Amino acid sequence: VGDPVNPNVVWMCNHGGVYKSMNNGIAGSWQDMSNGIGNAWVYRMATSYTNPSYVSMGLDHDWSMVSSSPYGPNWHPTWENDVYTGDGQRPLIHHKDPSKMYVSWHTGQWSFSSNFGTTFSGIPEISPIWIGEGVLNKQTPDTIFRIIKSGAKVVIMRSFDRGQNNTTIA
Repeated sequence: VGDPVNPNVVWMCNHGGVYKSMNNGIAGSWQDMSNGIGNAWVYRMATSYTNPSYVSMGLDHDWSMVSSSPYGPNWHPTWENDVYTGDGQRPLIHHKDPSKMYVSWHTGQWSFSSNFGTTFSGIPEISPIWIGEGVLNKQTPDTIFRIIKSGAKVVIMRSFDRGQNNTTIA
């Protein structure tokens, strides 16, 4: 967007923030003007079935974040930044124990945490693909189904042990 007063000033915004150029947007001239702005591209979000205070988000280009702020009528969550690196995609929260959670990122990789994101352990990678989706079995939430997609190829994997051993089912 051109500045209405100074024709050399150009403003730009994207999912990474707000930027300003003082010389018509020439490469290398952009200044980050996002200080104080909370912005993110939320890819997916998950919450606990048993405790609504537990929420996790996968943020494109901005990792994954969690909140366990006490839920109430005037809920204002406090987000823990950057619980796991990478382009956050599908987070999952255990249906019976909200301290157990999963995060995934754009290469189809997943990690598991038993302490709501304080520490993570890797889950064996299925394949280097772009999209990582998944769902937990509602009756036995240690069973995870991971759906991976690369172009037209879709593979569905099932694991009974939180992703450590996987079987292709479709």
